[in-house]
Amino acid sequence: MDQADQRLITAGLSQTYTPEEFVGLRLCTGALFTLFGTLFLLSGAKVMVWMGILFLGVAWIYPNLWLSGIIRARHRAIQRALPNVLDLLTLSVEAGRDFLTALRDILRNRDPDALSEELEQVFREVQLGKQRRHALQAMAQRVRQDDVDTVVETLVQADTLGVSIGHILRVLGEQMRQKRFSQAEKLANESPVKLLLPLFAFIFPAVMIIMLGPILFKTLASHL
Repeated sequence: MDQADQRLITAGLSQTYTPEEFVGLRLCTGALFTLFGTLFLLSGAKVMVWMGILFLGVAWIYPNLWLSGIIRARHRAIQRALPNVLDLLTLSVEAGRDFLTALRDILRNRDPDALSEELEQVFREVQLGKQRRHALQAMAQRVRQDDVDTVVETLVQADTLGVSIGHILRVLGEQMRQKRFSQAEKLANESPVKLLLPLFAFIFPAVMIIMLGPILFKTLASHL
């Protein structure tokens, strides 16, 4: 139950589902798919037997796969938004504003997204008297994303040492942006390899049919 609770928090669904509701959803989904799988298995047909095995396999893993997909999408959204937020924080802090005021102004002008939700919770917790470092650490515990962990650890260390965070925010923003560019470059380099499968599976057979089709047709026609 604790693991389900943590995964729901990481997915940003803690206000939508309780751990008990998610476990109940898993059980209901499992029971439904198990019922269909059993019916297929009892039918006796070979295709139906394989369908039954497939349904039985999906029965218990689908809810976790669905939740994992939401977590991955949320992590990607946070990773994309983080460099821009760090840049805005840097400009505001270097202009003389304190961290909390800068964060409030940024959240006021940002469209709602996953990172804004987490930062709004940090802002509310600090307003209610929680120390900034503890609010940031709580956010890192909720999100569980590498870039957020790096930013939080650096800011907490700076807060502990009493160092001005303006320069640190600028360095963090540059690091996050460079990491994002490196990942984009890596994906671009991998794209030719990923294109090989659809190329050989779909495009190459079509080209061969277009090139060899007339020749094959003439050959068959000459033997008739």
